[in-house]
Amino acid sequence: MMKKLYFLILGGSKVKISYLLLAFLFATTAAATAEVLLNENFEYEAETLLGSNVWVAYGTHPNSPIQLVASGLIYDGYQNAVKGKGVSLGKEASGADAQYIFSKSITEGSLYYAALINLTEAPTEKAGAFITLLQPGFSGSLESGKTGTEFALLSALHSADGRYKLQISRNNTTVAATEATYLYNTTYLVVVKYSIIEGSTNDEVRLYVNPTSATEPTTADALYNQSSGSDLNTTRGFHGIELCQTQAANKNAATLTIDAIRVATTWAELFPSATTDPDHKKPVISAPESIEFGSSYYVLTGESYDVKIA
Repeated sequence: MMKKLYFLILGGSKVKISYLLLAFLFATTAAATAEVLLNENFEYEAETLLGSNVWVAYGTHPNSPIQLVASGLIYDGYQNAVKGKGVSLGKEASGADAQYIFSKSITEGSLYYAALINLTEAPTEKAGAFITLLQPGFSGSLESGKTGTEFALLSALHSADGRYKLQISRNNTTVAATEATYLYNTTYLVVVKYSIIEGSTNDEVRLYVNPTSATEPTTADALYNQSSGSDLNTTRGFHGIELCQTQAANKNAATLTIDAIRVATTWAELFPSATTDPDHKKPVISAPESIEFGSSYYVLTGESYDVKIA
């Protein structure tokens, strides 16, 4: 039986391609809609976060630069071993905050961030966020020393049982808190999801604590869906993430270590087979001559290709 073949023109050369490779091309095109904007394990030689030359100043607070510490965090199924350092955040008057600027803006759908956190102290009132997503100002971009608008704020408040609750907000002081309370000096995995929803003041923020599956849970540990607080401006979108430690009259900071921050447009991209591929690296197959797929083969002239292995 004659097998149908198709031809793909690459760099002026005709390359034989079968149904299998066509299916692969379509599958990888669909997967490209999901994006990882940050996979941060703080693998830097510097002692301060701003000294990494990757994170830059958020605003102009001059005091107490955010420290990188050797005691990174682990959590089974997410980060099984310490990859680099951790970040130490404290309650610092006019303490320096830091931002990571994404390579592009997210203006639709959902955006997730995940992190490992270990708190030693939480404020008893007026809790300030220690991590947020950032919308640029009217200039449409973020840059060192400038500020934007904070969204998907995550904070902690000391509770009467000697533990603390986690809180989320859209972009204001009104919060949604977890019913559960959490232990100090204990590492937790937190995932925050911001959903951009058509309409006015109805964007939703969800918080998940220690999710047990690589599949997104149907119920969140806290849900912010109130009409208080503005929605994301979808012209500017999300363009960064912030780590905060500033102590102010209306904003009391927590003291904690944070590590293994990931930002992605899908839940699955936060958990890329953590036990087998914890660094979220795609294998690269170099084919100087040919690769065989069954009875068909393709001559690939010295190119390298990113291939997703099922």
